[in-house]
Amino acid sequence: MGPTATGKSSLAFQLAKEFNAVIVNADSVQIYDKVHIGAAKPSPSEMEQVEHLLYGIIKPTHKITAGQYYKLARKVILERLAHQHVFLVGGSGFYIQALERGMYSAPSTDPIIEKRIIEETKILGAKELYERLLEKDPKYAHRISENDTYRIIRALVIIEQKKQKMSDVIEAFENQEENSSFSVPKLKIGLKLERELLRKKVHERVLEMIQNGLENEVRELLQEGLKDWAPLNSVGYKETVDYLQGQGTEQEWIDSIVRGTMQLAKKQKTWFQRDKEIIWYDSLNQRLEAETKVRSYLLTEGNPHLDNN
Repeated sequence: MGPTATGKSSLAFQLAKEFNAVIVNADSVQIYDKVHIGAAKPSPSEMEQVEHLLYGIIKPTHKITAGQYYKLARKVILERLAHQHVFLVGGSGFYIQALERGMYSAPSTDPIIEKRIIEETKILGAKELYERLLEKDPKYAHRISENDTYRIIRALVIIEQKKQKMSDVIEAFENQEENSSFSVPKLKIGLKLERELLRKKVHERVLEMIQNGLENEVRELLQEGLKDWAPLNSVGYKETVDYLQGQGTEQEWIDSIVRGTMQLAKKQKTWFQRDKEIIWYDSLNQRLEAETKVRSYLLTEGNPHLDNN
């Protein structure tokens, strides 16, 4: 786990291939079908060599919640751990937390208030609504993306309807120790990069995505009427939609993706730093140390033959 563009997928692929393991997705964009280039999914060749689960399983125009992810991921992981090692890979801290600790029960929302705020979002834009959330519940706002309209709207509805902050709901859940029920042997490896090196890596990856056909990928999705589909609101896709609709030059498009990706990486870093079980490695200078740590764990402590009962 760790921020985007730090080499998580390549390290997991290398080790999973070596140990005949399976890779399970923990990325909230890669779980969707039809988004490949901008989502930086593993290549078809990698998927042929190592079995990848929970990639591209959500079809247009469906969405998936963290609660649904937690049920799917727990099921496939427990099934596979009975006979092989599992690598969980991704930067979606909310998904990983849901997997490990279960899901809090968010209050039900008033459809009338929700409809009004959805209309406000269409008129004012997600950024304006995100600013409103920053004022009313900064703790929760800093945990989500400014493009995550679903969670922004839901949080604002709950604040108005219940006079309750989402951050308080989550904090109450996290303080319940009994929720930590996914007790399987595990090793948590975090990959990081110094900020300027990460920016350079992100810029290179954005240029590679564009060269590989990001613009055409998004154009085809728009032609299918999927502009409002969840993955097209994620970093890389949202900026490309704006560019295809005539907003900005090509260089401004590239800069906006890099900027959005770095903002995402900062949020991911903040999220994961709260987890004291993660062992951190610099993905440029300490990759061999990370590999050695994983190998040592799998050959000694890690036990794939679990009693799942």
